[in-house]
Amino acid sequence: MTREELIRLTGLKQVGAGDAATGVGLLFGYPVKAVPGKKDLSLYFYVAEEPNNKTVKAINKRLWEGSDLKGKFGVTNATQDQNKETGVYLSATLKIKDEEPQTLYGQAIAALEMALKEEGVTPPSRTCPICEQGDGDTLARYEGQLGLVHMSCLRRWNNERQEALTLKAENASSARGMIGGLIGGVVGAIPAFLALFFFDYFVGVLFPLIPLGVYYGWKLLGGRLSKITTIFTIVYSLIVGLLVEIIDSFLILRSIFPNRNITLWGTIQDYFNPEIFFEFFLRSTLIALGFTVFGIFLAWRLITKTDKHEAADTQAIVDEAIPLDQITER
Repeated sequence: MTREELIRLTGLKQVGAGDAATGVGLLFGYPVKAVPGKKDLSLYFYVAEEPNNKTVKAINKRLWEGSDLKGKFGVTNATQDQNKETGVYLSATLKIKDEEPQTLYGQAIAALEMALKEEGVTPPSRTCPICEQGDGDTLARYEGQLGLVHMSCLRRWNNERQEALTLKAENASSARGMIGGLIGGVVGAIPAFLALFFFDYFVGVLFPLIPLGVYYGWKLLGGRLSKITTIFTIVYSLIVGLLVEIIDSFLILRSIFPNRNITLWGTIQDYFNPEIFFEFFLRSTLIALGFTVFGIFLAWRLITKTDKHEAADTQAIVDEAIPLDQITER
């Protein structure tokens, strides 16, 4: 089945086209996003509170008891789903096999509706989260969560965001951003350095904190987010990653040879001495830089986001919002 056919199967309203087509709507009170795959259909049910693993296990047990859905349909929470979507949700995956898709989907959704009710998994509040007054009249993704808002509130929020970004563009300073990035990179490197110094171990998952620190430091001090930000984040992250390794080597050498006058500047010079570097520091330097590159890769989606992207994303939220009178709620 094509993506469009799978979306029609759900009865949800299609948003986007081609490979970007998804379905959005309400199923028994839950805001839902449908993402078709080649051989499966992922349904993201947005909920008031993320179900814990015990509840997820109980839901799957109810889905599979007395039916042939095991291996064809199951749920995970956002944590187990590795947060492929933003917000608080329950992910349900339907594997499209040889059975009649319409029959299989109907069976799965009916079973899930009952299981969610019996396990006490509730939909999010219908109150508009922007004004916090009255039930929303529009389905939209606000602050990462798919839910109901007032269209008037959403438009006002968009106008305020666009005005703030315009004002920022007029007053932003790359110099201030660079200072923030310099400070943020050092702060982001502290966990990786502490792990390396105290445990003599490179903890790869800590290295993404370096580019994230640079990026947020740049942003918090009012720097204009542009391609310059991305380039600075990459270059400075590599420099900081190397400095983590050099400072660790300096402190280790001082502890091994307390009677020698070992200085940080002298250690840096050793790193630039090919004979000493290749004999003593090559392996650890490659590991440090490798983990830094890994960190940049993990943070890539964020550190490449510019003010123009943010403005476009904010506008897209309004453009993709769907009034409730255009949605058939099941």
